[in-house]
Amino acid sequence: MSESAIKKLNKQSKLCILKGADHKFKGHEQKVIELSLSWFKDHLASAS
Repeated sequence: MSESAIKKLNKQSKLCILKGADHKFKGHEQKVIELSLSWFKDHLASAS
């Protein structure tokens, strides 16, 4: 579902797949934090 949905978004969109992660991301929290921080830095910097 997510991979087909990403095709409908703009070219700046990015899909990150964390192998072995479920909907709670248990055991993958650090990677989720890193990806989230990166997204906020990119998008908040361009909004200023």
